[in-house]
Amino acid sequence: SCAYNTEVLGEDDLNVANNHYLGAQIYLKKLHVDEALHYANKANTIIDKKPEREPLLFTRYRFLRAKLYKNLEKNKESLADLDEGIKVAESYKRLYAEELDMKKFRRELISTLTDDEKAQYNINMEEEKEKEEKDAEKRAFIESEYKKTIRREELKRQGIDPNQVEQEEAQEEEEEE
Repeated sequence: SCAYNTEVLGEDDLNVANNHYLGAQIYLKKLHVDEALHYANKANTIIDKKPEREPLLFTRYRFLRAKLYKNLEKNKESLADLDEGIKVAESYKRLYAEELDMKKFRRELISTLTDDEKAQYNINMEEEKEKEEKDAEKRAFIESEYKKTIRREELKRQGIDPNQVEQEEAQEEEEEE
C-alpha cells in the first residue's frame, strides 16, 4: 500500500504518511522498536512539510513517536514530541481525548525520571502540579458541559423544551438563595 501510494501520490502525500504511521504500529506490535521508530520518523517528516497542519495526524504521529522514544529511553526526545503534540491538541476542542492521553503519558513519563533528569530537562515540578490542576478544572468543566448536552438532548427526545426547564431551575435556585 505504501509503495503504491508513493508511486501514485508522491512521497510527501498524507496517505503515504499514514502508511508509514501504520507501518510503525505494526513493527511496534512485533516489538521491533527501531523499525517502528524509522517509520514514525518518516510519517512525522511528511506531516512537518505540510504548510497546513493536520492537527489530528500531527498529534497522533507525535504521540506514537514519543512512545517509541520512551521505549528506547530517549526521554528528552519523548518529552519534546509530547509537548508539541499537546500544544496542537489544546488548540482544537475535538482533540480533547488525544490531549488527555498525551498528558497522562507525559505525567507518567515524568514520574519515572530521576531528580537529575528532571533538572536536566528543565522540568519544574511546581509548574507541572499547576498544569495538572488546570487540566483537572478543564476536565470538570468539559464533563459538566457534556452532561448538560446529554440532558438537553434527552429532554428534547421527551418533547420537553430544555430552555424552559433551565429557566425554571434557575428561578428555583434564586428562590432558594
